[in-house]
Amino acid sequence: MFHIGLMRDRAFRRLLLVVLWLTAADQLVPRTLERLERARYESGPLFRFENSDLFSLGPLVSYLREHPRGDRPRTVFFGNSVIWGYGLDAASTLPSQYQRLAPGEKVFNIAINGFQTGSSYLISKAIIGSVDRLFILRQGEAADPLLPRLIPLERSDMEAFKLPKPDSMERALVPLAERWRLYALTYRIQSALFGSSTRQYIYLHKGDFARRLLARARAETPGVSDPAIEIQLTTPRSADPPSPERLRRLRERCPLLCDFGDLIVLHRKQGVFLQIDGYSEPISEDDAGAFNAAFAPYATIAVIRAPGAATYDTLHLTSAGAAALARALLADDVPWARRP
Repeated sequence: MFHIGLMRDRAFRRLLLVVLWLTAADQLVPRTLERLERARYESGPLFRFENSDLFSLGPLVSYLREHPRGDRPRTVFFGNSVIWGYGLDAASTLPSQYQRLAPGEKVFNIAINGFQTGSSYLISKAIIGSVDRLFILRQGEAADPLLPRLIPLERSDMEAFKLPKPDSMERALVPLAERWRLYALTYRIQSALFGSSTRQYIYLHKGDFARRLLARARAETPGVSDPAIEIQLTTPRSADPPSPERLRRLRERCPLLCDFGDLIVLHRKQGVFLQIDGYSEPISEDDAGAFNAAFAPYATIAVIRAPGAATYDTLHLTSAGAAALARALLADDVPWARRP
């Protein structure tokens, strides 16, 4: 009688209908997510974090790890606001200018404001099996303390970078929560749709949100190219590979750089460290030459000297400056022009 009474209750019937609908909809989530992520990461325009925040980092890393091969060779740019393109629209940034000149590659702008080389290294360890070429801005060696909550990390790396361990209660609850796919994959769905959280996307685009509902694709404006602006790019190289003792001293002075080089060589990828003169962590020309000789042909330090006209605040690239640097990175005579 109790069950019959419940079935006659209108509120209970509505609740049961909602549960059944959610259960049925949950079965469609993986297929929907696959379609959305493919549109965002493979066939869509250049990927850039919508607001240079961390929201989409975990979803992007998860996608790349689950899809180690794309339709085109993958190139990733790591760094901070200089690479992300502070003050520029997505189409005018360095990665986008590079993508325009190299349509045969799929470029990802994985730069986040304030990120240092330590963060780039840890993210690279998580995705290096799924990418082909890496451009890494050298600036600082710290790693963001939120990374353990976003991407898979080895315990030794968390200890080396003094990162906090994920909350034990949170780790215990995650497997239970992930039984509901819509909940477990909600961040990935939002990232695939907006490149950010739904709330942040609406806030950033509240002025033109109605128009974007009618036209999902963003109108990208090609960056301005000024042939008069030239970026000087050099790759120091010792005549001979460094001796074991010379390499030992280099590892003592530049441990993170050499660990990064080891990672790239181990996986037979291409890695280019962008050493911006007067901004990046200092390294002598002799050490840079020794590194390039020791880690050739996979990892290279590229020293970049940009004229004042290439930046608008002596640091962040203008659209024309980004275009000039993209041309320099794709010159025929750079060591990474040919894949190892």
